[in-house]
Amino acid sequence: MKKITMLIVMATLCIFFKVSAQSRNHQTTTSASLASYKAKLVILDFWATSCSACIQAFPKLELLQKEFAGQVQFVKITSEKKEKAIPFLEKMYKDLPSLIPVITDDTIYRKKYPHIYIPHYVWLNENGDLLATTNAHEVTKEHIEGMLTTGNLSLDQKVDLVPNKPLFLDTILLKNHDLNHYSLLFKGTYAGLGSGSNILRNKEGKQTGFTLSNTPLGDMYSFIASKLFSFDNDLFTSKKRIILVKDPLPLFYQKQLSSPSDYFTYITYNSNISDKVLYHNALEDLNRYSDYSATIEKRLLKCLILTASAKIDPEIQETKSGADILLVRLDAFPFIDLPVINESGYSVKYTFRLKKHKDIASLQEELKTYGLMLIEGERELHTLVIRDK
Repeated sequence: MKKITMLIVMATLCIFFKVSAQSRNHQTTTSASLASYKAKLVILDFWATSCSACIQAFPKLELLQKEFAGQVQFVKITSEKKEKAIPFLEKMYKDLPSLIPVITDDTIYRKKYPHIYIPHYVWLNENGDLLATTNAHEVTKEHIEGMLTTGNLSLDQKVDLVPNKPLFLDTILLKNHDLNHYSLLFKGTYAGLGSGSNILRNKEGKQTGFTLSNTPLGDMYSFIASKLFSFDNDLFTSKKRIILVKDPLPLFYQKQLSSPSDYFTYITYNSNISDKVLYHNALEDLNRYSDYSATIEKRLLKCLILTASAKIDPEIQETKSGADILLVRLDAFPFIDLPVINESGYSVKYTFRLKKHKDIASLQEELKTYGLMLIEGERELHTLVIRDK
């Protein structure tokens, strides 16, 4: 797509401070001015082809670029190679050429404006002065109009944090004092962290804490339950979870329904307790400071029981190595709506692979070839129960 390729060249040239502008075949130096854009505001969009949140924001950025043409200039920047990034964009914009120039193979701007998580937006004025760093939520018509009118931005700044260290603690304090314990829970998305879990460990490799960032409370409870189940050599799945709340939607990630206020970040650290106590304490923290109460209790549940129906295939071996990998694979089938437990007396090697199945009947046929079968029954199982307070 010629139009996109031309925009790449322009983006490389129209830089407002001295840089080594990179291309596929050579490297040059330029000191062109922002006046080339005739824009009061330049917003750099750091992205990657693997970043779904980045891609989801592109249509909004195109609309803003069109609306504020001449006043605002967006620039897409990726460290990925031109050979990867440009075909991706050409496919995406095959029906309507992009209005936003692109810089690929970047090693300059990610150093100039360091960050960990993308999408990452850097707001610059016409002189190249840094105004703000934000996430996608802050890139709105209202914020752009406010900046163009007042020259100031009143919004949440994105400051990326390293998730495998105790968060929000002064580094000087940690340098001069030993940290024994702390925990923190706050509501709302934090732009400077990704979503998910990170384990904290000391120099010897012992776990000292963990972080759950930008995560709904139900998913936090489930993560903690999975750890507590594992201490008893039990496998936690969503089928061993009972939700007794009036409105369950905010508890779990919903792509179309979740709002920033449904997300929380939780950090806990204690260097002097066992992993099991650490997760028990985390469960108590969430119960104490959230609107919910969760317990792990024995419940009589309907389930699918994996049994040995004949002589076990040599692919199967007895093991005491924790959670059964076959149970994980069985649970992943969309038509399996009950918890699966293993009473065959055997577990499966990691080389064992199940075929894709559309129904339980065809799955049973394959299990039969290994001397296994699923039968429906009832068993008392460890269950995560979440209630309103």
